[in-house]
Amino acid sequence: MHEITSFVQPKNSNKIYGCGYYKVDPLMTEKADIVTRASMVKINDDGQLQYLYTFDTDPTFAENDGKLSDQCRAITFDYKRDEIVLMIEAKTPQFRPSYDRYK
Repeated sequence: MHEITSFVQPKNSNKIYGCGYYKVDPLMTEKADIVTRASMVKINDDGQLQYLYTFDTDPTFAENDGKLSDQCRAITFDYKRDEIVLMIEAKTPQFRPSYDRYK
């Protein structure tokens, strides 16, 4: 994960959850060629990585030359349900619901 846009550490937990971006090839010389993926990370308070998820954008998606990525906007913790909650801006058709089913 190369960029963290939001993070949360639930009360009485030694885990930190973050969301942000994973750059597919951060060493590209042209900034326009860098493709990013929305991602989520869980680490403990000692800095040890527990897991890293990336939400892949379909590389065949034509808008912006296939470089338009889904974006993780925020992360929080729902104490009632004891769950992590992500707010993801889904731009690729594969990650969005089928709107034809909502007639």
